[in-house]
Amino acid sequence: SRSTSPDCPGCVIGLDENLRILVDAGYGVISIDELGHGETQGLIRLMDPDHEGKSLIAVLDWAEGKLDWIARGTGAGGQKNNLIVGAVGGSYGGAYQLLLNAIDPRQRLDALVPEITFYSLVYALAPNDVLRAGWDLGVYAAGQSGGSGVDRAHYDPFVNSFMLEAVTSNQMTDAGRDFFAYHGHSYFCEGVPVATNGPGRVPGFAPNPPPRVHAMFFQGMRDPIF
Repeated sequence: SRSTSPDCPGCVIGLDENLRILVDAGYGVISIDELGHGETQGLIRLMDPDHEGKSLIAVLDWAEGKLDWIARGTGAGGQKNNLIVGAVGGSYGGAYQLLLNAIDPRQRLDALVPEITFYSLVYALAPNDVLRAGWDLGVYAAGQSGGSGVDRAHYDPFVNSFMLEAVTSNQMTDAGRDFFAYHGHSYFCEGVPVATNGPGRVPGFAPNPPPRVHAMFFQGMRDPIF
Protein backbone atom coordinates (compact mmCIF):
# COMPACT_ATOMS: atom_id res chain seq x y z
CA SER A 1 0.00 0.00 0.00
CA ARG A 2 1.08 3.55 -0.69
CA SER A 3 2.71 6.05 1.62
CA THR A 4 0.38 8.98 2.26
CA SER A 5 2.93 11.26 3.91
CA PRO A 6 6.61 12.09 3.24
CA ASP A 7 7.25 11.15 6.87
CA CYS A 8 5.85 7.69 6.09
CA PRO A 9 4.24 6.80 9.45
CA GLY A 10 4.29 3.05 10.05
CA CYS A 11 6.81 2.38 7.29
CA VAL A 12 9.72 -0.01 7.63
CA ILE A 13 12.79 1.74 9.02
CA GLY A 14 15.65 1.44 6.59
CA LEU A 15 13.42 1.15 3.53
CA ASP A 16 11.01 4.05 3.41
CA GLU A 17 12.12 6.94 5.60
CA ASN A 18 13.97 8.50 2.66
CA LEU A 19 10.73 9.94 1.25
CA ARG A 20 11.14 13.06 3.39
CA ILE A 21 14.73 13.40 2.18
CA LEU A 22 13.56 13.18 -1.44
CA VAL A 23 10.76 15.72 -1.01
CA ASP A 24 12.99 18.15 0.89
CA ALA A 25 15.54 17.88 -1.93
CA GLY A 26 12.90 19.02 -4.44
CA TYR A 27 11.87 15.70 -5.95
CA GLY A 28 8.26 14.82 -6.64
CA VAL A 29 7.22 11.43 -5.23
CA ILE A 30 4.45 9.24 -6.63
CA SER A 31 3.37 6.49 -4.23
CA ILE A 32 0.69 4.02 -5.31
CA ASP A 33 -1.52 1.28 -3.96
CA GLU A 34 -0.61 -1.79 -5.99
CA LEU A 35 -3.51 -3.74 -7.50
CA GLY A 36 -5.53 -5.40 -4.74
CA HIS A 37 -3.91 -3.29 -2.02
CA GLY A 38 -5.16 -0.27 -0.10
CA GLU A 39 -7.76 1.63 -2.07
CA THR A 40 -6.93 0.07 -5.44
CA GLN A 41 -9.36 -2.54 -6.70
CA GLY A 42 -8.50 -5.70 -8.60
CA LEU A 43 -6.86 -9.02 -7.85
CA ILE A 44 -3.35 -9.65 -6.61
CA ARG A 45 -1.42 -11.71 -9.17
CA LEU A 46 2.01 -11.17 -7.62
CA MET A 47 3.76 -8.95 -10.17
CA ASP A 48 2.14 -10.41 -13.27
CA PRO A 49 3.53 -8.48 -16.27
CA ASP A 50 0.11 -8.66 -17.93
CA HIS A 51 -1.72 -7.40 -14.82
CA GLU A 52 0.34 -5.43 -12.32
CA GLY A 53 2.87 -4.62 -15.04
CA LYS A 54 0.37 -2.90 -17.32
CA SER A 55 -1.01 -0.92 -14.38
CA LEU A 56 2.51 0.35 -13.63
CA ILE A 57 2.91 1.49 -17.23
CA ALA A 58 -0.43 3.29 -16.86
CA VAL A 59 0.92 5.19 -13.84
CA LEU A 60 3.83 6.52 -15.90
CA ASP A 61 1.46 7.35 -18.77
CA TRP A 62 -0.75 9.29 -16.33
CA ALA A 63 2.22 11.14 -14.84
CA GLU A 64 3.54 12.08 -18.26
CA GLY A 65 0.17 13.39 -19.37
CA LYS A 66 -0.89 15.18 -16.17
CA LEU A 67 2.19 16.44 -14.32
CA ASP A 68 3.77 19.31 -16.21
CA TRP A 69 6.55 19.74 -13.63
CA ILE A 70 8.28 16.41 -14.32
CA ALA A 71 11.78 16.95 -15.70
CA ARG A 72 12.76 15.61 -19.09
CA GLY A 73 16.10 14.77 -20.60
CA THR A 74 18.07 11.99 -22.22
CA GLY A 75 16.89 8.64 -20.88
CA ALA A 76 19.01 5.74 -19.70
CA GLY A 77 18.62 4.19 -23.15
CA GLY A 78 19.55 7.37 -25.00
CA GLN A 79 15.99 8.49 -25.74
CA LYS A 80 15.51 12.22 -26.17
CA ASN A 81 12.88 14.23 -24.26
CA ASN A 82 12.35 11.30 -21.89
CA LEU A 83 10.89 11.58 -18.40
CA ILE A 84 13.50 11.69 -15.64
CA VAL A 85 12.15 9.05 -13.26
CA GLY A 86 13.68 6.92 -10.51
CA ALA A 87 12.16 4.20 -8.34
CA VAL A 88 12.77 2.95 -4.81
CA GLY A 89 11.25 0.32 -2.54
CA GLY A 90 11.75 -2.98 -0.77
CA SER A 91 10.45 -6.52 -1.32
CA TYR A 92 7.25 -6.19 -3.39
CA GLY A 93 8.29 -2.56 -3.81
CA GLY A 94 11.54 -3.74 -5.32
CA ALA A 95 9.92 -6.19 -7.70
CA TYR A 96 7.74 -3.54 -9.31
CA GLN A 97 10.84 -1.59 -10.35
CA LEU A 98 12.44 -4.54 -12.11
CA LEU A 99 9.16 -5.41 -13.81
CA LEU A 100 8.48 -1.87 -15.01
CA ASN A 101 11.99 -1.50 -16.38
CA ALA A 102 11.62 -4.79 -18.26
CA ILE A 103 8.30 -4.07 -19.96
CA ASP A 104 7.83 -0.31 -20.37
CA PRO A 105 8.03 0.11 -24.16
CA ARG A 106 9.34 3.68 -23.75
CA GLN A 107 11.99 2.79 -21.16
CA ARG A 108 11.21 5.73 -18.87
CA LEU A 109 12.96 4.59 -15.70
CA ASP A 110 16.44 6.06 -15.32
CA ALA A 111 17.45 4.72 -11.91
CA LEU A 112 16.32 1.87 -9.63
CA VAL A 113 16.92 1.10 -5.96
CA PRO A 114 15.45 -2.39 -5.34
CA GLU A 115 15.90 -3.58 -1.76
CA ILE A 116 15.59 -7.20 -0.53
CA THR A 117 13.49 -8.26 -3.49
CA PHE A 118 13.23 -11.50 -5.44
CA TYR A 119 14.86 -12.47 -8.71
CA SER A 120 12.84 -15.65 -9.21
CA LEU A 121 9.59 -16.44 -7.40
CA VAL A 122 10.06 -20.10 -8.29
CA TYR A 123 13.32 -20.12 -6.36
CA ALA A 124 11.89 -18.01 -3.52
CA LEU A 125 8.92 -20.37 -3.06
CA ALA A 126 10.53 -23.71 -3.90
CA PRO A 127 14.32 -23.72 -4.28
CA ASN A 128 15.48 -26.86 -6.11
CA ASP A 129 11.79 -27.87 -6.34
CA VAL A 130 11.53 -28.21 -2.55
CA LEU A 131 8.59 -26.15 -1.28
CA ARG A 132 9.56 -23.67 1.43
CA ALA A 133 6.26 -24.44 3.13
CA GLY A 134 6.73 -22.57 6.39
CA TRP A 135 7.80 -19.33 4.77
CA ASP A 136 5.27 -19.59 1.93
CA LEU A 137 2.38 -20.16 4.31
CA GLY A 138 3.55 -17.37 6.59
CA VAL A 139 3.53 -14.79 3.82
CA TYR A 140 0.23 -16.05 2.45
CA ALA A 141 -1.41 -16.10 5.89
CA ALA A 142 -0.22 -12.58 6.62
CA GLY A 143 -2.05 -11.45 3.52
CA GLN A 144 -5.22 -13.34 4.40
CA SER A 145 -5.31 -11.88 7.91
CA GLY A 146 -4.86 -8.37 6.63
CA GLY A 147 -1.41 -8.06 8.16
CA SER A 148 -0.01 -6.65 4.93
CA GLY A 149 -3.07 -4.66 3.96
CA VAL A 150 -4.69 -7.37 1.84
CA ASP A 151 -7.08 -10.24 2.41
CA ARG A 152 -7.93 -13.51 0.72
CA ALA A 153 -10.65 -11.99 -1.43
CA HIS A 154 -8.06 -9.88 -3.22
CA TYR A 155 -5.84 -12.77 -4.30
CA ASP A 156 -6.36 -14.22 -7.74
CA PRO A 157 -8.22 -17.55 -7.41
CA PHE A 158 -5.28 -19.34 -9.03
CA VAL A 159 -2.96 -18.12 -6.27
CA ASN A 160 -5.36 -19.47 -3.65
CA SER A 161 -5.69 -22.86 -5.36
CA PHE A 162 -1.95 -23.10 -5.96
CA MET A 163 -1.12 -22.49 -2.31
CA LEU A 164 -3.63 -25.09 -1.15
CA GLU A 165 -2.43 -27.70 -3.65
CA ALA A 166 1.26 -26.97 -3.13
CA VAL A 167 1.12 -27.23 0.64
CA THR A 168 -1.03 -30.37 0.47
CA SER A 169 1.21 -32.17 -2.03
CA ASN A 170 4.50 -30.46 -1.12
CA GLN A 171 5.07 -29.97 -4.85
CA MET A 172 4.88 -27.17 -7.37
CA THR A 173 2.76 -27.99 -10.40
CA ASP A 174 3.91 -27.24 -13.95
CA ALA A 175 1.24 -24.56 -14.24
CA GLY A 176 2.34 -23.03 -10.95
CA ARG A 177 5.98 -23.10 -12.00
CA ASP A 178 5.18 -21.30 -15.27
CA PHE A 179 2.98 -18.78 -13.47
CA PHE A 180 5.62 -17.80 -10.93
CA ALA A 181 8.49 -17.99 -13.41
CA TYR A 182 6.74 -15.41 -15.58
CA HIS A 183 6.33 -13.11 -12.57
CA GLY A 184 10.02 -12.71 -11.82
CA HIS A 185 12.97 -10.84 -13.29
CA SER A 186 14.61 -14.16 -14.12
CA TYR A 187 12.06 -14.65 -16.93
CA PHE A 188 13.42 -11.64 -18.79
CA CYS A 189 17.09 -12.03 -17.83
CA GLU A 190 17.39 -15.72 -18.67
CA GLY A 191 15.19 -15.70 -21.76
CA VAL A 192 13.39 -18.97 -21.05
CA PRO A 193 9.76 -18.93 -22.32
CA VAL A 194 6.85 -20.41 -20.38
CA ALA A 195 3.69 -22.04 -21.68
CA THR A 196 1.09 -20.40 -19.48
CA ASN A 197 0.38 -17.53 -17.13
CA GLY A 198 -2.27 -19.40 -15.22
CA PRO A 199 -5.37 -21.17 -16.55
CA GLY A 200 -6.42 -19.91 -19.97
CA ARG A 201 -3.74 -17.20 -20.10
CA VAL A 202 -0.87 -16.89 -22.53
CA PRO A 203 2.08 -14.69 -21.47
CA GLY A 204 1.81 -11.31 -23.13
CA PHE A 205 5.52 -10.46 -23.02
CA ALA A 206 8.37 -12.33 -24.64
CA PRO A 207 11.38 -13.23 -22.46
CA ASN A 208 13.56 -10.48 -23.86
CA PRO A 209 16.50 -9.08 -21.88
CA PRO A 210 15.55 -5.95 -19.91
CA PRO A 211 17.20 -2.68 -20.97
CA ARG A 212 20.24 -1.37 -19.17
CA VAL A 213 19.48 1.02 -16.31
CA HIS A 214 21.32 2.65 -13.44
CA ALA A 215 20.63 0.53 -10.35
CA MET A 216 21.68 0.04 -6.74
CA PHE A 217 20.65 -3.29 -5.19
CA PHE A 218 20.48 -4.01 -1.47
CA GLN A 219 20.55 -7.74 -0.70
CA GLY A 220 21.85 -10.00 2.06
CA MET A 221 24.80 -12.15 0.99
CA ARG A 222 23.47 -15.13 2.92
CA ASP A 223 19.81 -14.49 2.16
CA PRO A 224 18.30 -17.96 1.45
CA ILE A 225 15.00 -16.63 0.08
CA PHE A 226 15.77 -13.79 -2.31
